[in-house]
Amino acid sequence: MLIVEKDKLMATNSGTIASNEIPSVAVYLYEKNTRTSEEITKFDLVFVDQEALTNEFYTILPILRRQKMSNDDIKKYLIEYYFDFYGATDSKSIKQFVDQLVDNAK
Repeated sequence: MLIVEKDKLMATNSGTIASNEIPSVAVYLYEKNTRTSEEITKFDLVFVDQEALTNEFYTILPILRRQKMSNDDIKKYLIEYYFDFYGATDSKSIKQFVDQLVDNAK
């Protein structure tokens, strides 16, 4: 698993980037022997505020519980909601986050 450290990425020679987004991040495959590179993909890197996401999910949670959804179905819904609204992320991390949130919510 790759750990992305926001503070290190947001620090530049001219100061810290104030946004939670780094647009147009490109990933390249570099061949050391031939000194050639090939762009593999390009994406916008967005850091989602954990506290804000927790509050957002706590707002949604009672609505799902009123619909008599099981905890497993609620977890699936919240993970799909995240992917739909925020985009791709590490699936293991979002699953752990949602599992803990749903299991600890009253």
